[in-house]
Amino acid sequence: MSSPTDIALLRDIQRAGKLIPFVGAGLSIPLGLPSWSQLIDIIAEQLGYDPEVLKVSGNEYQLAEY
Repeated sequence: MSSPTDIALLRDIQRAGKLIPFVGAGLSIPLGLPSWSQLIDIIAEQLGYDPEVLKVSGNEYQLAEY
């Protein structure tokens, strides 16, 4: 649970422009952004890889880093 002190601290950090919210991956889809698997498919295609082959034999984290 959040205390009033915690909330006040977050407000102060936000006002100072130093608050960086971290949200889960589920937020992207309602905003019209691709899911993680869709993003990996897009990256694979842009790099000339077959996304279906990558899913079986590749490492999607390496692909995203590349």
